[in-house]
Amino acid sequence: MLDSLSQKFLLPILSRVVAPLARTRIRPGAVTQSGAACGVLSGVLFFAGFRVVAAALIVLSGLLDLIDGPLARAKGADSPRGGFLDLFCDRLVEVAVVSFYALTFPDIRMAAVALLGATLLSITIFLSAAAVAANNGPRSIHYLPGLMERGETIIFFALFYLLPDLRNIWVPLFAALIGLTVVQRFIESWRLLPSCKK
Repeated sequence: MLDSLSQKFLLPILSRVVAPLARTRIRPGAVTQSGAACGVLSGVLFFAGFRVVAAALIVLSGLLDLIDGPLARAKGADSPRGGFLDLFCDRLVEVAVVSFYALTFPDIRMAAVALLGATLLSITIFLSAAAVAANNGPRSIHYLPGLMERGETIIFFALFYLLPDLRNIWVPLFAALIGLTVVQRFIESWRLLPSCKK
């Protein structure tokens, strides 16, 4: 949801941030990879007990993920390979964060399994629709909006890290909201896609 809104409200701000970066030798792919590294490292550091640093890193990961696409378009370097790398890195961070969190707190492992399962279903629907739907937007694939998107994920992960005593609320709540996103995206995909070839 926040990702979709950001395209309307944050685009002018992102353009001002990205404009000077576009004149440098910084590659969009390097930004994507740096964001993934920060996200995975946040899980490791949280497991090691550095909770505030982990929270800062996951927020930085989200910010880098926010600018890599606009930077690629500003440089004229957007490509299917870049879109593929971005999607892969997003999932890598999500799996790393939830896995290290479950290793830290065994009491939420079943909720973590439900969270990863809901995430798997959500991204399956997202990619299935993107594979066959016409893409008329600025992104590398057709983008199917949802209740829980990347922005909400980063916020929840930061809450996981900063308020771990409430983990038995955050993790099931996030899993349930992604479950609602699965239902939402399934209905929207069913409506969007034709029932037979023309």
